[in-house]
Amino acid sequence: MFKTGDKVIVPNTLDNDEIREYVITRIPTPDTVECGSRENTFYTAFVWPERVKSQLLAVLRERKRLKHVFDESIKSIYELRNQLARKEI
Repeated sequence: MFKTGDKVIVPNTLDNDEIREYVITRIPTPDTVECGSRENTFYTAFVWPERVKSQLLAVLRERKRLKHVFDESIKSIYELRNQLARKEI
């Protein structure tokens, strides 16, 4: 899928919309790519072609939004459980 010289992007994590851009300098194994140094060696599962940058950013932003909504809903559940425990309701 990737070859030396390809421009790629790598998300820092899937929990935010920060990505880094690299150029592949070496392909040590079929499952990894190196971008300049051993410290910048990534599994291909986490590397994306630069051409999908806008789509990937959109997905990461939506994931971040949904995670926030989910976290808020869990917070509400715990608050309700605590109110029951304190016999406030």
